[in-house]
Amino acid sequence: MTSVWYIGPALERLVSASVWANAIGSGSYVDSSWDVTNGWSLPQAGFSTAQLNLLANDSEFLLGQADGSRVLTTVSPQTKDTALSYYQAVKTLAAQASNSASSRLVNIGDNGLGTNLLANAVSTSGTSRHYWIVGVGVTGIALAWRHWYTDLTNPKSDKDPGGSIVFSASVEVISSTNPGTSAGTIYRLTFGGKTQATLDPGARITCDLLGLSLLPGDVIAVRTFLVSGTAYAPRKTWGAGDGGFTATTDLTAPGSAAVTAVFNGLSFNASELLGYPDSPNTAKSVLALGDSIGIGLGDSGATTTFQTKNGGFIARALSGKAGLINFAVGGDCATYFQATNGSFHRLGGLPRCNSAIIQYGTNDIVLPLAASVVQACNLNLATNIRRMGITKVFLTTLVPRTTSTDGWLTTTNQTPLSTESVRVAYNAWVRAGCPIDPITLVAVAVGTASALVAGQSGHPISGIFDVAATVESSLNSGFWLPAQRVTTGSITSSASVLTSAGANFQSANQELGGDLGTIVNIRGAGASGVDLIVAIAAFTNSTAVTVGAVAGTTVTNGALGIGLATIDGVHPSSRGHNLMAQAINLAVL
Repeated sequence: MTSVWYIGPALERLVSASVWANAIGSGSYVDSSWDVTNGWSLPQAGFSTAQLNLLANDSEFLLGQADGSRVLTTVSPQTKDTALSYYQAVKTLAAQASNSASSRLVNIGDNGLGTNLLANAVSTSGTSRHYWIVGVGVTGIALAWRHWYTDLTNPKSDKDPGGSIVFSASVEVISSTNPGTSAGTIYRLTFGGKTQATLDPGARITCDLLGLSLLPGDVIAVRTFLVSGTAYAPRKTWGAGDGGFTATTDLTAPGSAAVTAVFNGLSFNASELLGYPDSPNTAKSVLALGDSIGIGLGDSGATTTFQTKNGGFIARALSGKAGLINFAVGGDCATYFQATNGSFHRLGGLPRCNSAIIQYGTNDIVLPLAASVVQACNLNLATNIRRMGITKVFLTTLVPRTTSTDGWLTTTNQTPLSTESVRVAYNAWVRAGCPIDPITLVAVAVGTASALVAGQSGHPISGIFDVAATVESSLNSGFWLPAQRVTTGSITSSASVLTSAGANFQSANQELGGDLGTIVNIRGAGASGVDLIVAIAAFTNSTAVTVGAVAGTTVTNGALGIGLATIDGVHPSSRGHNLMAQAINLAVL
């Protein structure tokens, strides 16, 4: 193999993916950076012929050099008309790319919603209200609605509904730190100058631009009045903390009354919050792809004001700090997603994001599929995402899957699934940087000489987030972390007050070291004597709390686990999701 050396005077030379694309034309490109970390040397096999032709005409690069760090340590810049012309062209293109970024609408918020689902059909006319937490400072916003759904029947697939829908919408400012944006104001939205929009099957529509200025952490609510037709909701509303639903009445006009809080109600609402970033070159907008773990199953909203923060580890890491579209689907697999009809609508959201997190793999492994198949699927998915304009793609490691004879109170009584060795092999490959052959771009064994790893030019993966390490009892143990405390507790059937002389309950939210929102297992207190695994919803004192569900069986001084890491051996608990969120490095997105 040979390498391309950078021999210019700079400490770092970067040719971004957008510069490559503008200079060469159509194709899939990644950032190419020569610096001290790679010895100012990149494998030549990682570049296309067109890229090599450009580099060959630049006096600051040498092609066909030996592998490894460049031999030269200092170089005097050479002058060559072709090289100077190319260098000036690259500078111009970079400036153009920077300037054009300021006029690009990107996803700027997170409302905890996923993909629209077939099971969530909504035909009741009424006004829904959903909160959005802004993660990117913007001047000028727009919202988008979609009229398609994902069928949860295996293999999961995107589909078009049978008829059109008609709706109107508005934006309500809940809170803002921007001095010029007033809380409590409702702004009517228009669509091509009209107050009602019609969405045909499979369509997506964006409203006219609204001149609001918002800052990270601001909260808005989107009101959507379904006039007619059957729409498909991303998920259910969960009461006052989630906005609510008022049947029949259109409450989208400025000055309208409050929307009624409704528990467990389906309602159609916007799918994307878009805006023009105040700092386009640093704005972070993320697409999440994965399964039920990716959408936050097992998380608890007991410690959050807005339901949007109850979206699992990805939302916990990014909410209020970045834009987020979460297209994870419960039970989905990387293999399903890449099937012919698996994701043609979900992939349509890519152009509005600049980074992606792929959490797929755990369901593929239990099908069962080999680690090599999961590697190939996620590499192919990352490659396709890059081709569609995403500049950075990250993989996560896969959390354990176990059974337990004591309700996950300890590690001793957990048993990993028979596919555990496949999970360990896949995670080892991810932790090693997803090594691939630089020519075939196929996954290779950990430790393979001259392999490309994540972040290097030519590799579709930019980096990895080791979420599994945060919730495993030890690296590759295959066991979930044990409960934080194990003691005894009592609860009465049909009641929700849990008492425990030895619990020493703490009033603070679990994110701050307390117990509010944490998951407990009251052994035998569920219906017919099964375990009652539930969140602590309210604090009374050090020996008494209220949990989020009533007991089905009276238990007196039964085994009690406080602070479980998983709710069922597959999905993380709120504690687990909170730990996993700490593995997401916002700075690299």
